[in-house]
Amino acid sequence: MRMTAAVLALAASLAGCSSTEKEILAKVRQELKDPNSAEFSQLELKKTTDGTISVLCGMVNAKNSFGGYVGAKPFTAAQSIREKDAVIYFGDEANCAQALQIAEQVERGHDKH
Repeated sequence: MRMTAAVLALAASLAGCSSTEKEILAKVRQELKDPNSAEFSQLELKKTTDGTISVLCGMVNAKNSFGGYVGAKPFTAAQSIREKDAVIYFGDEANCAQALQIAEQVERGHDKH
């Protein structure tokens, strides 16, 4: 019964997500103590002008080591189409606008090479 509820919660949290969002959310989950407990909200996907870097911002609530939910925390995750690894920030460092700005600068630097 618990597994069914977890699967339904996961499916509901991903409804309407693009494949890029799903990839990035999977990477965010990997960073959590209890990946299956992740509840995402306020998701916003942005891409650099040339579309080579995706930045996903939002809130995530998940269970801690004691099995209790810790409360929603901001996160920002950036992923390049060149490299499928994502850079993820939680808490105060999770500034979506700043991450997108940095991603734009990185891409301009790659274009010069």
